[in-house]
Amino acid sequence: MVKMKYKQLFEKAYSRLMELYSGECSKPDITILSRFYQEKTILAESKLYMRYLDFISRVREMANQKGEHIFVRGTAGASFIAYLLGATDINPLPSHEYCPHCHTTKFIGNGTPFDNAPKKCSCGAEIMTDGHNIPFESNLKSILAERIQFCVSHAFFEEAKTMIQDELWEKSIVTLKDGNLSPTWFCILHKETNERGDYTLSGNREIFANFPRITLVPDKVLDQYRELEKATGFKMNEIGFDEQRVAFFRFMECDIQGIPHLDNAFVKGVWNTINPRSYNDILKLIGFAHSTNVWKNNAEYLLSEHKMSLCEIPGYREDLYEMINNQLRLKGVYNEGFAYEVTNKVMRGYYAKNGGMDEDTMFALLNIGFDMNFIFFLSYVHYMFNKAQGIEYLREAIAMMFYKTKFNKEYNEIVLQKTKKNQP
Repeated sequence: MVKMKYKQLFEKAYSRLMELYSGECSKPDITILSRFYQEKTILAESKLYMRYLDFISRVREMANQKGEHIFVRGTAGASFIAYLLGATDINPLPSHEYCPHCHTTKFIGNGTPFDNAPKKCSCGAEIMTDGHNIPFESNLKSILAERIQFCVSHAFFEEAKTMIQDELWEKSIVTLKDGNLSPTWFCILHKETNERGDYTLSGNREIFANFPRITLVPDKVLDQYRELEKATGFKMNEIGFDEQRVAFFRFMECDIQGIPHLDNAFVKGVWNTINPRSYNDILKLIGFAHSTNVWKNNAEYLLSEHKMSLCEIPGYREDLYEMINNQLRLKGVYNEGFAYEVTNKVMRGYYAKNGGMDEDTMFALLNIGFDMNFIFFLSYVHYMFNKAQGIEYLREAIAMMFYKTKFNKEYNEIVLQKTKKNQP
């Protein structure tokens, strides 16, 4: 694997941007260019995070050659540069249509690939839909903390661990784990520290929680994908749009037995309440399921008692950040710092742990158009999930639904029957 210097990484990302969004008769939209340069300015100050992105993109490339898949967790999907480098498959730009042939681009608000029937460009090529509207600013603190996590199959775990150790060989590294095949932290200590060693994760988590790190997680869902690919001869990354579309609409029947991140009693309860009818509805449901004190006696109360619509309730920290910014802009105020501060405190449960929201913030939110019911909702939240990871979960769920729909016999044998055997 060839490492790239930081300048080369930005050049590679820009080259990919031009490849996707620039043609003979079209130039990249200003929205795309401004997002790139905004991130470049910030990430240029975080060489370690850029090194992570380079490393993850190289690991993903090697894993793909071996028939393996890598799931990148956390906030990496909030970075457009991470997407351009191949460290994540999630494009965080606002939703847009683009032509892969003539490269014309049109931003479409909150559309998703499953909302409309496929369309043709004037050049004759099929128009693609991409972009998940994930603002970079709302995840800035997490990104600058220089921590990244990725998941691999159990079969690929040891090889991935060796690759991390080789990548960080010149650093002072402490490894924390509770077993040979358990989630492992590779914590990078300060330069003046020469300590190295292995520790148990339980009992030491708080001590090393704030250090930069790479977290490697063995994932049983990836084990299932490996078996399904072998049994069906159909690779997960070869699932076409039409197949995804059919699989997606199976969700509308609440056919989620065995589907990762969805097959549990909590999700089914939320599902029956909100009756999701679109991609964004299911994505929001995943956000509710992986947050703390967002749904139970909170969002469900806004829906049932105060008759708010689902689109009025944030399912992710990024949703909240965008909602506050939009209200500020309607008032002619441009203060992203305020939106970030409130979002960060809600996401961490600051208000819930400190007796509620302070009066200054409460009145500021009232003045830009939010009501007290919404403010009470924010005051009860203990943790809000990040949207990039929610999208990853939904992508995995759609892929699994594809196998369930098209290869039901193999799916039942590999996913359902083996899961039942492993249950106590």
